[in-house]
Amino acid sequence: MAENEAFVYLIRVAQEDKKFREQFLAILSRPVAYRIPVLNSMIQKMSADGVDEKVIRAVSSLMNDSVAARVIEVLKRDERE
Repeated sequence: MAENEAFVYLIRVAQEDKKFREQFLAILSRPVAYRIPVLNSMIQKMSADGVDEKVIRAVSSLMNDSVAARVIEVLKRDERE
């Protein structure tokens, strides 16, 4: 899956699942020094738990600062609507 597809998938899941959205907004709103280790831990646990690789790639894309900023922007806009 391309990075753009992972982004779209992640947004779709977050729009459908309020708990997921709140969790990711909390993580993404923190400084990068906090975000990266948390995401790494999540990815390791997801891999160990056999989570679909598409989901893991989507979460991995959040390590990119521009992707993380865009996800925050879209999710916060959705909350206001």
